Amino acid sequence: MALDLQQRPAQHGHRRHHTRYETENRRVVLQADPIKNGGITIAGIGEFEDTLMSRSIVINLRRKLPTEQTRRLYVDHFDDQLALRTYLSIWSESAQPQQTSITFQHSITDRARDNWEPLLWTAELAGGEWPSRAHAALKAIEVDRRQDKKQSSGSELLTDIRELLHGETGPEVRSEKLLKSILMHADSDWNTINHGRPITSKWLAQKLKLYGIRPQRRSAYNVYMMHDFNEAFERYLGTV
Repeated sequence: MALDLQQRPAQHGHRRHHTRYETENRRVVLQADPIKNGGITIAGIGEFEDTLMSRSIVINLRRKLPTEQTRRLYVDHFDDQLALRTYLSIWSESAQPQQTSITFQHSITDRARDNWEPLLWTAELAGGEWPSRAHAALKAIEVDRRQDKKQSSGSELLTDIRELLHGETGPEVRSEKLLKSILMHADSDWNTINHGRPITSKWLAQKLKLYGIRPQRRSAYNVYMMHDFNEAFERYLGTV
């Protein structure tokens, strides 16, 4: 494990008595430990299995710019926070909820609700500005980021394809040729965006279908029609 990481899934614990973990070829194995239900933090580069990621609150980390100022986290940080941890432990034992359920301000999946409910309960118990901050964090991570990711990956794909097909004069382009060109495209993430792996023909077809672009079957291979691409470029990207 290193500190310069890309993903940080924080899992609040869908099952009791699981706190320790080991990794085996990017598979996370949780070891039983008889303590109260609680959250754990797992850090890694790229993405873990879908079963873990869907049960986690994923926080993306970025490499800082030379002009950005950050506070260094030293190895003795945990020990330095003993007084704060003791206070929070005492507070958590005495805090009593004033309501019977949490109201979610945004529409999210049932699994995401399971992930966030303990944090929202903690924020409600803390009071003050914490409830609004917790709901703002939920919106930024579960609503805004997912929408931005969906829109940006699709528009970036179309933009790269438009650049790659510039100068093509034929009525169609082979699916495998287009895929190979996309994967060889410089300064792109297409070799890692598919859960840490390169995109595939199936992945490409599913993404392009959202824009009305579907592969056509030939005797020995699939092709995409250039007029479908040109219509999508004009509709979603505009003129160059």
